[in-house]
Amino acid sequence: MNDNSRSHIVLALLISWIVVTSCGCIDANSISKTSAQKVVPKSTGNFELSFDSDLKMQSRLASVKRESAKSNPFLGEEFLRNRFQRELAELPSYASDFQKMILMNRIACGELMMGGNLAAIQQLESAINLSYDAEPSLRPNEVAPFRRLVIELKTNLIRAWLRVAEAENCINCRNGEACVFPIQGGGIHSSKDGAKAAIALIKSRLEEDPKDLQMKWLLNLMAMSIGQFPGEVPEQFRIADNKLIAAHDFPKFQEIGSDLLVDSLDLSGGAIADDFDNDGWIDIVTSTSDASGPMRFYKNNGDGTFADRSKESNLSKMLGGINLIQADFDNDGHLDLYVMRGAWWEDQGRHPNSLLRNLGGGVFRDVTFEVGLGSPAYPSLSAGWSDFDNDGDLDLFVGTDGTRDSQLFENKDGKFKNIALNAGVTNQRTVRGVSWGDFNQDDYPDLYVSNLSAPNRLFKNNGDGTFTDVAEKLGVAKPINSFPCWFWDMNNDGNLDLYVCAYDGVMSDFARDFFEGTSNRETQKLYVGKAGGMFDERTAEFGLDRIALAMGANFGDLDGDGFEDFYLGTGEPAFESLMPNLVFRNKNGQRFDDVTIASGMGHLQKGHGTAFADFDHDGDQDVYVQLGGAYKADVFGNALFQNPGFGTNWIKLKLVGEKSNRSAIGSKIKLEFSENGVKRTVHRTINGGGSFGGNPLRSEIGIGKSREIERLEVYWPASKTTQQFKNIKANQSLKINEVRGIIQ
Repeated sequence: MNDNSRSHIVLALLISWIVVTSCGCIDANSISKTSAQKVVPKSTGNFELSFDSDLKMQSRLASVKRESAKSNPFLGEEFLRNRFQRELAELPSYASDFQKMILMNRIACGELMMGGNLAAIQQLESAINLSYDAEPSLRPNEVAPFRRLVIELKTNLIRAWLRVAEAENCINCRNGEACVFPIQGGGIHSSKDGAKAAIALIKSRLEEDPKDLQMKWLLNLMAMSIGQFPGEVPEQFRIADNKLIAAHDFPKFQEIGSDLLVDSLDLSGGAIADDFDNDGWIDIVTSTSDASGPMRFYKNNGDGTFADRSKESNLSKMLGGINLIQADFDNDGHLDLYVMRGAWWEDQGRHPNSLLRNLGGGVFRDVTFEVGLGSPAYPSLSAGWSDFDNDGDLDLFVGTDGTRDSQLFENKDGKFKNIALNAGVTNQRTVRGVSWGDFNQDDYPDLYVSNLSAPNRLFKNNGDGTFTDVAEKLGVAKPINSFPCWFWDMNNDGNLDLYVCAYDGVMSDFARDFFEGTSNRETQKLYVGKAGGMFDERTAEFGLDRIALAMGANFGDLDGDGFEDFYLGTGEPAFESLMPNLVFRNKNGQRFDDVTIASGMGHLQKGHGTAFADFDHDGDQDVYVQLGGAYKADVFGNALFQNPGFGTNWIKLKLVGEKSNRSAIGSKIKLEFSENGVKRTVHRTINGGGSFGGNPLRSEIGIGKSREIERLEVYWPASKTTQQFKNIKANQSLKINEVRGIIQ
């Protein structure tokens, strides 16, 4: 197996005998997420809504749910559990103990993935006990595979006890400190048996192999979880004190997701923060990759609480979804949703994506088949909205898995046609991130595509309906294994920069990087934009030359200084992949500081859809993170980190297109103000942020200590017009119409 395939999901391996045996479980080495001021909407979707499309989608998703239960290697109970129980029962009487051990290991893996932790422990302990009788009767060619199996059984037993500890203390008894690194306070387990059993087994493994850095990491975590760190950890395995002390001054964010009841238990999935009912408050929509799991809608009540309106919104009828993006595709003034499904699962992932039209008030109907987006159904994880031809409506690029053609759907009066082939953007690589941005400032949005196991693409928009890949020419094709990406102006110089996060490695690589600061894996990449549409790769200079293994990710201004920070939701499928999500603070556009420990946002569970938004309308941005893994049992409650405040000022701008698309996606904002006697400029482009999670399309901008914006400019690429406003007071929300100017 080559090195890159360790971090990919390849279905052929997943459904094979070898993978189910290797368990990991499954081991990551064998796998390749009412405006009060009325504006007459410029609607391009004056079609009569057909409920046939909605019912057809519900039927298709119900079929996917049934089929997944039977055959999905991550989610199917029959595949993961029952099949091997039958095989064990049907073993002939002359079967060797070695053969029985193999099947018992498979059964334990299936139990673990379905949440049968104690049943898995029973199978594993029985198999280990059986090994003592089996060894003397081995044939010469069985000795090496037998020893590998015994090691695997012991490793899986550690995983099983880890899962017992997590289920009893973190999943079933959630609180704001559970599973946040370093574990302390309310994160310490009240039920300690699982962690204690894991510690004993881990110590035994480290006696056999003191260089196992993954076991070293897990030993420290488990000791923290029962309040016995550092005493329970031998000095040679102990995390150094300097790695547990905040390296930079940064206030702690409080995790309040469980308090606000927005912490649904999900597998990996998407999250969007935006105002879906037009009442001025930011709501939350989530999804889960579980084919039997519903989408959820949390309405912001405007008083610091949320109400679950999943049923009323009709989203509870929409099952599955590894990622989400939002936009007003029909220009009617209501934000719609696009849902991606089936990524990682190859042909078994040919689930239909969904376009959910917002009928108003946050009530949705599926119009996928009606508008031309229903087929072909390819596995997909990342997509992006943009008006690439500047005709006033939003088009849609959908990235696909493998060598299948990606899709570029041109929007014509609310109907979509795939023009990817003629446009030259079929890509034919496994897409893991999509971002639109006008990097060369010619008024036509360009397209960056992050690929797994292949060079990335930067499709330059030629302005005539075609694109040219210039990634290699401009030096932005790496990392070869990458995931989230985005365009932003992180140093406020007016040129778009490009962030691309590598997804190369597994848990042991993270542990090596943490303890030794060395790794042969690809790191994050920061490409700093220059005038004329050029880039310089300056990752190391900005403090980002480290592995991150991020899936979910987004950016925003946590401290309100006008420079955008970012959050990475890390992880990989193996159960024991407990690594902190990462938070980086932008220091004046000159470098990024890791403030993970100081911020209290270093959640150890697998991070996916991420959104920066001011949920409580106090002027600073909070962070919502959708958490959960790939296997049926690897669920976790989503997190909402409340910003403690930095004493800075702000402005919120909701742009409304008339000649341009109603969502104003692609429009540019420029602020000029003075802070402590120094003239400053801040640049923003309207978009949903990173490629795995959605920020509000309302722009929330920090302006430091300034109390007034001296000049505000809004540029609309479709109409090629610039609006200018002067002397705008800080700490207010404004709505700006492309034709009428400030209307609120």
